[in-house]
Amino acid sequence: MRLEFIDRVKENEVLGRDIYTEDGNRLLKAGITLTSGYIEKLKLQGVYYIYINDDRLEDISYADSKLDEIKGYVIKDISNIIKNISANEIHETKKRLGYVKELVDHIVENGDVNKCLYDIKTHDNYTYIP
Repeated sequence: MRLEFIDRVKENEVLGRDIYTEDGNRLLKAGITLTSGYIEKLKLQGVYYIYINDDRLEDISYADSKLDEIKGYVIKDISNIIKNISANEIHETKKRLGYVKELVDHIVENGDVNKCLYDIKTHDNYTYIP
C-alpha cells in the first residue's frame, strides 16, 4: 500500500483504506476500484491524499485501527465541542475534549507525526486535528 497525492491517482487503481467525509461518514470503502468519477468527487470533497493498494509494496501495510477509531470520535464530536465552548459549558467541553487529548497522545506515542496528520486531514475541516 502507498500514500498517493490525489492528482497522481489513476483510474482502475484500488483504494487501500476507507475514506471518510469531514463529519465521519464513510465516503468510499477500501478495495473499491477507482473510476475517474470517484477521483473527481474525492478532489471536490477536499481529499488530497489516499492510500492505494500496490502489489510492488505488498509487504508494507497500514494498520492503525486505534487512530481511525479515535479520529472518528473526534470528527463526529467536533461541532459539539465548539457549541459547548460557545455556550460556556465547561464541564461538557472538558468531557468531550477527552477524545482530542487521546488523539494527540496517540500521535505523539506513534512517533510518525506527519503520517498521522495526513491520515486525519481533509480540506474543508475547520480544525486541522490536532
